[in-house]
Amino acid sequence: MTATPEPAPPHPSLPADTAPPAAAPPPAAPPAAVTPAAAPPLWREVPEAALSRVSSYDWFGSLAFAPLGLLIAGPVAARIGVGPALTGCAALIVLASAAALLSPQVRRVRTPEL
Repeated sequence: MTATPEPAPPHPSLPADTAPPAAAPPPAAPPAAVTPAAAPPLWREVPEAALSRVSSYDWFGSLAFAPLGLLIAGPVAARIGVGPALTGCAALIVLASAAALLSPQVRRVRTPEL
């Protein structure tokens, strides 16, 4: 017979009755969980044979520029201040969203009648 191992004691800085988390969160959320409004049009408009490839490019593009943003954000915030840096980031997001809406292909996407 094998003995069951005893659970590890709690960390010394935690109270003894503190329970460990039930499960660790997933390392990254799937794209549909991040942008639920974008997933159905993607599923509707992209052929099933290409959906995996298109979804992976979408996810890669979403994650690829995160380190660049982190690299730039610190020095910009140190130079102009946190408030103006956040305002500039918000302005960039609004401008990028508005630029996407200038595309006729984006404006033509419609929800099908149910």
